[in-house]
Amino acid sequence: MNLQLLIAGDNVPDLELAGLCEHTGEVRPGFAFIAVAANDEVFDAHCDAAVSAGAVVILCAPDQAVRAVDASVPVVAVADVAARRGELAAAFYGDPSSRQQCIGITGTNGKTSVAYHLADLSNALGEPMGYCGTLGWGSLEELRGGEMTTANAVALQRNLAAMADDGMGRVALEISSHALDQQRARDVHIDVGVFTNLTRDHLDYHGTVEAYGAAKSRLFTDWSLRWAVINVDDGFGCELAEKARCPVVTYGAGADWQWRAERDSDGLRVLWNTPHGELSAMLPVVANYAVANVTAAVIALVEMGHAPAEVVEAAAALRAVPGRMELISVSRRAATAVVDYAHTPDALEKALAALRRFAAGRLICVVGCGGDRDRGKRALMGAAASAGADRVWLTSDNPRSEDPQAIIEDMLEGVGAADGTVSVCIEREHAIRAAIEAAHIGDVVLIAGKGHEDYQEIAGMRLPFDDRLIARQSLLAIEGRS
Repeated sequence: MNLQLLIAGDNVPDLELAGLCEHTGEVRPGFAFIAVAANDEVFDAHCDAAVSAGAVVILCAPDQAVRAVDASVPVVAVADVAARRGELAAAFYGDPSSRQQCIGITGTNGKTSVAYHLADLSNALGEPMGYCGTLGWGSLEELRGGEMTTANAVALQRNLAAMADDGMGRVALEISSHALDQQRARDVHIDVGVFTNLTRDHLDYHGTVEAYGAAKSRLFTDWSLRWAVINVDDGFGCELAEKARCPVVTYGAGADWQWRAERDSDGLRVLWNTPHGELSAMLPVVANYAVANVTAAVIALVEMGHAPAEVVEAAAALRAVPGRMELISVSRRAATAVVDYAHTPDALEKALAALRRFAAGRLICVVGCGGDRDRGKRALMGAAASAGADRVWLTSDNPRSEDPQAIIEDMLEGVGAADGTVSVCIEREHAIRAAIEAAHIGDVVLIAGKGHEDYQEIAGMRLPFDDRLIARQSLLAIEGRS
């Protein structure tokens, strides 16, 4: 696109742009770089890095444009550039979401599962759907890496455009509270909003649960949604259903969609009571709470016009969501490991409760808390682990700049009298191996907190680390000795 078509003005140079970005790591030759920085020093560093990477023009606020008069590329002042990043990107990439059906999913827990199920089901029903979220973006068969649950405003438009070009007329989009507060998705046309739940998380950013909830609610008040799908087993969800500015379909006890589930060797047999009559399917999931995530995805697709029976039939063949109650089992002669992303007290409590019913023997838990994040939830995580498991290993989970031992000390405040059932092992790999070595046939080892992540963030470095790989190696080593 020509820059003059993107930004009108007498002083706008006549440049053909190859792309647009707001992060220096995304700059490619021929790109325009949107420079937004909190202070002049950072602004200068970002502009220098962008030009070195091939940026041909810098777009910035008028007051910062004055500082960049000596830049080696043109500098264009754009009023309200920070707030207009998404708008500019949507214009540059042809407003892709206007040509797609976008489903936005928000909530503390379950966003990834609902979004993944949506894409999986829609594809099975013959309607290609892309995915954007914690696991990356693109088609489920070839997800590309992402750094955040919801990408920055410019990258989000670029990713949507790429998916539209690849024939994905639908997108399931995880929308975090940070993204809603920072309006990263403001210029995405969202047709359906899904709310999963609200429990304590991210208070290091939002400050209070009330502010956290207010950010989540924006998906249902700031967009002209066609309809909303809301979990009313959640107290905040009940409030949200009342104030949403669109038709609402609810799920949970006493809701539009209710269900009961019975455990079977192949999963959970679920019978739904819905406005469309009774529906049933055998779902390939371990946890009862996972039924709620599948239900949210099913409802969204039914409201988009699919026959309820067809959607439920497709749900019986759902693939596992990476790092979400993911079973790691090598034989019947060893314990079973389960890797899950549970990193909030509520999610950990529910994961342990679900696995308690699944385990024939003891329930063992390996868990930590992230550094430089909400310190107040650490004792709650320790309490949830010690209350829900028979044996616990407290360990590291992305300590970042903090001392891992100090993080564990915070977790221990919630443990109380543990009677020797709680161990501390700072090295996560050692903790996983020790927990699995201590397990017997019939025991289940929950490795919580990191799920699909394939790294550890320690002292400013991302080091390769995958809970699933370590668990499988540990189980195979035991199998080899038996």
